[in-house]
Amino acid sequence: MAPTMNRKCGWCGNEGQLKMCQQCGLVDYCGRNCQTMDWKAGHKILCSKVPKAVKKNEGKISSFMLSDYTTRNVGNFMVTEAQSRRGQIIEEEGAQDICYDAMDMTKGSTEKLLQILRALDAFPLSTEAWGMLGHYYHYEVTQTREKKCYAEALRMYDIAIL
Repeated sequence: MAPTMNRKCGWCGNEGQLKMCQQCGLVDYCGRNCQTMDWKAGHKILCSKVPKAVKKNEGKISSFMLSDYTTRNVGNFMVTEAQSRRGQIIEEEGAQDICYDAMDMTKGSTEKLLQILRALDAFPLSTEAWGMLGHYYHYEVTQTREKKCYAEALRMYDIAIL
């Protein structure tokens, strides 16, 4: 764990001299005990899956060619910003369906996070999924976990709009 200052422990909420999880760099801890407790409570999902999903999809987004997909013009009324700019990508619909299923899942649950990551697996440029990931971290999980994840999800959302 790398030392950090003026943040809160991801498990107990204490402030002070903390150490950041070296694997994901997303959560700070007082010490090994808090890190172990959080790991058992579900940090292992956050730690292993989210950073890998972002990195994997960054590569896919950087090599994205709209001409590789089927698009249709949907105008700009009641559509996402991305659809307004680039048209609706037919292949994105599967990822959107996965996101809609995630909306019915328990707020802040690991299952919901995994469902959002499945949507990104289905279509890496899914602005619906990147937006949901940002919402998940901003509104559904504790303050200590959300800041870096939320910023990362919004950055990827902006990239995915093209």
